[in-house]
Amino acid sequence: MAEHCGLGTTTFSKYCRELVNSGPMEFLNICRLDFASKALIKKADLTITDIALACGFNTSQYFATCFRKKFGCTPNEYRQQFNYKRIE
Repeated sequence: MAEHCGLGTTTFSKYCRELVNSGPMEFLNICRLDFASKALIKKADLTITDIALACGFNTSQYFATCFRKKFGCTPNEYRQQFNYKRIE
C-alpha cells in the first residue's frame, strides 16, 4: 500500500494513523469486515467461506474470529439476525 502511494512504510503508517486512527492493516481489516457484513445480508446465496475469501481473508476461521471481535457475534448469527428481521 505504501509503495502504491509513493511513500515509505514508516511514512505511510504515520499518515494512516493520523487520518484513520489505526494502522494500515488494521484499517484494511475494518474495511473488509464492513464489506463482508453487507455481503452477508445482500448475498444470501453465497456461503460464509465464499464471502470471507472474496473479502480478502485467507481462511474462514480467521474471518469468523475477526468478525466476532468487531460485531460481537459470528457471521452466521449476524446473517440470521438480519434474515429474521426481514421475515417479521
